[in-house]
Amino acid sequence: MMTNHTITIQTKQTIPNFLIKEVRSKLAYIDPSICHVQVEGSGEVVLSLATPPEPTLQAKIEQRATHFVARLVASAREPKINVLEDYLSIPIHFRDNPMEMLLAAGEVTREGPGLYSLGPIMTRILRYLQAHLDAAAFALGAEPRHFPAMIPGVYMQKIKYFSSFPHSLTFASHIREEMDTIEKFSKEACCKDEIIHMPDNSLAEMRNLLSPAVCYHNYLALAGQTLNRDPVITTAVGQCFRFESSNMEGLERLWNFTMWEVIFVGSKAQVINGITQAALAGSQLLQRLGLAFRIENANDPFFIGEFATQTAYQYAYDLKYEFLARLPHRDSLFAVGSRNYHMDFFGRAADIHTSNGDTAHTGCVAFGLERVAYAFVAQFGINPDHWPAALRQEIPTPIQRIQST
Repeated sequence: MMTNHTITIQTKQTIPNFLIKEVRSKLAYIDPSICHVQVEGSGEVVLSLATPPEPTLQAKIEQRATHFVARLVASAREPKINVLEDYLSIPIHFRDNPMEMLLAAGEVTREGPGLYSLGPIMTRILRYLQAHLDAAAFALGAEPRHFPAMIPGVYMQKIKYFSSFPHSLTFASHIREEMDTIEKFSKEACCKDEIIHMPDNSLAEMRNLLSPAVCYHNYLALAGQTLNRDPVITTAVGQCFRFESSNMEGLERLWNFTMWEVIFVGSKAQVINGITQAALAGSQLLQRLGLAFRIENANDPFFIGEFATQTAYQYAYDLKYEFLARLPHRDSLFAVGSRNYHMDFFGRAADIHTSNGDTAHTGCVAFGLERVAYAFVAQFGINPDHWPAALRQEIPTPIQRIQST
């Protein structure tokens, strides 16, 4: 990564291992000029900037970073890790950087920060994943639904997304419906250095956001209703959007990604049973792929103001588990899916009741399809000749196969 300046900060706090990843990801939001963050347990923070900052900006960045680290370290408590399944001992024979191969082969094309298009092989893997996940959901009694990419801001406020995840929001708008504004925009708007420039007050008031998750739409569709059957099980796949600043790197973290979900709405027992069965089906698919992974409890990436309280709550009530796949070239793990139990949060927010009048509980199992596909090629490469036999038989591949180096 080519940068022109780094800022090294020695904070007063020792950063515990369990918190390093969270500190690294959140420091990316300190200032838009930051393009890479390195964090050491000793408390040393190295921020790489695209351009050398003015002295006043550097001082402000250092102050913000120091304050943030102190605040997060003081409030965070180490969670007790609970591992449900562990297949990390599966031997892996491929350790090259998959992004370099994918880019060289034209299987991935970068269109912008966090925006990638996929080629034939990767697309075939995504379709294979969705087909098998759909089959598992249908076996559990799920009905398919299709949801839009946008979601109303008024609903996102109801579910407290503005306060919990403000840093990841992506807004949708349009040019104001005024002839003078449209004409002025058509003459003056341009894109320079990847930034869209337009006349002031060109955009209409924002009412919608690009949706960060599929399941929110399902709860919105059931809002204000008493269920006529328990549970309601839905499966859907959709385009989702979560801005992650300089944390967006390759296919590991995308701004725009494809999320598959199976969603349960009903009583507490029905939802817990449903997500348990769906997570088992998801695990069986990853095993079929031959992936090295494990399932362990986790937390959502709450904003700093909500992080300590919400994270402790999620761990205390065993609300979230993640499917963590191995990335051999980095000797690290990353999340490709999750099992989530929301208790009655969405039932209360959307006024959903079970057939006996109780507030509905909800839960879901979700997979980022690009992430699962990336984990697969990270462990097996992009040459189908080197894939497990079961996949070579089931996934159609081009006649002219790519030769790995």
